Amino acid sequence: MFRMLSHHVLTLRNKPCFRKAICTPKLFVYRQKSFATMAPITLYVKANLDEPSKLGDCPFCHRVYLYLKLKKLETKLELIDFYNKPEWLIRVNDGKVPVIQETEGGEYLPDSDKIVERLEEIAPEPSLRPKTPSGLGAKIFPAFRAAVLNPSEANDQILYSELDTLEKYLSENADKGAFFGGAYLDGFDAAFSPKLYHIIVAMKALRDITVLDKYPLLAKYFDAVSATPEWKETDYGEAAIISGWKRHQAMHNVGKH
Repeated sequence: MFRMLSHHVLTLRNKPCFRKAICTPKLFVYRQKSFATMAPITLYVKANLDEPSKLGDCPFCHRVYLYLKLKKLETKLELIDFYNKPEWLIRVNDGKVPVIQETEGGEYLPDSDKIVERLEEIAPEPSLRPKTPSGLGAKIFPAFRAAVLNPSEANDQILYSELDTLEKYLSENADKGAFFGGAYLDGFDAAFSPKLYHIIVAMKALRDITVLDKYPLLAKYFDAVSATPEWKETDYGEAAIISGWKRHQAMHNVGKH
C-alpha cells in the first residue's frame, strides 16, 4: 500500500500542474524574502543649508529618495553639510550628491541617472521604468534656471514652451491616470515632480509669477503627486527651496554661479 501511494505521489510530481502548485509559491516566497532582507541602502543627500540636521532642497536627491520609497527599499539617509563636505565625497564625485552605497564599506555610486538604473537592477519589481517618450521634459530644468536667474521675455517663453509640451502630454493621456506614469508614479514622475516643485515655488518667490495658473492639468498633477505618502516622506518644504534659490541668485549676481 505504501509503495502504491509513493508511486502515485511520484507520478503526480511529474505533472506540470503539480510542480507549479508546489514550486511556484516557494519560489515566490524566496524572492520576496530576498528583497525584504536586503541591507539598507545608504543615500547621501544635501542637508538643509540653514538647518543641517534637516533634508535639503536638491531635486536630484529628491528623485532618488522618491525612487527608493516607491521601490519600498529600506534606506539609511545621510545628510551632507555643504559647508563641510567630507573628503571622500570630493574625491568620489567632486563634492556632489546624490550618492548611494549598497553595503557598508562598499563602493559609492554617484549620479541620479546611474543610481535609478542600478535600483531597477537590484529591485526590478515594481518596475518604475518610464512610459513617456524619450526626451520629454529633458530641457525643463535648464529653462527654469535661466528664467529665474536671468529674467527675460525670451527665457520665460522657453520655459513656457517646455511646460506647454508637458501640459499637452497630460491632456492627450488623461484616460491613463493622474500621473505621467499612468495610475501610479513611475521613474519619470520621480524625476520631474521635484523639478516642478522648484519651478512652482521659486518662480513665485523670486519672480512673483504663479506658473501653474496657465497649466490646470500640471496643477492637478502636482496636487496628486504631493498627496502621495512617498512624497510626504521625502518633502523638504518650500522654505528650503526659497532659501536655496535666493542663494543661487545672490551668487549669480556677483558672478560666482
